[in-house]
Amino acid sequence: MRDLRTPVVTVLLLVVVAGILTGCAARDASGHPAAAVVEALLELRRADVRDPASYAPLVRESRVATALASPADDVAGTPRVPGWEPPYVSAETSVSADVVVVWRPDEAFTGWPVATVFLTMLEDGAWVVVDAVEVDDPPPAGDESE
Repeated sequence: MRDLRTPVVTVLLLVVVAGILTGCAARDASGHPAAAVVEALLELRRADVRDPASYAPLVRESRVATALASPADDVAGTPRVPGWEPPYVSAETSVSADVVVVWRPDEAFTGWPVATVFLTMLEDGAWVVVDAVEVDDPPPAGDESE
């Protein structure tokens, strides 16, 4: 029988590293844990990480983690996303936060949106990304419209 300790240890290590990245990113990502989760997700995408287990703690649905880890239909190469400004929270409730990422212009990413609003939710004590919407006019930080 195959030894399952190595895959289990690898997954646990990835979860710990994701948590550390989330904690480190919190200082740079508007100080909100939802912004830190988005920052960690972007770092994984930028590095072209292909392991769904790396994305799993950051997103609500496992199918999204699998899709993020899958290679793109077109060969985008690495990085998989352009550079970005520090994520910030534009709207927040006790269980949700809209995290805005303004993308830096990059000739390698023509047609990329001006910004993306990542919709996050607090589930079982952790912030996770549940959706993302491309926008041409990013909302300001701290808009309490929700």
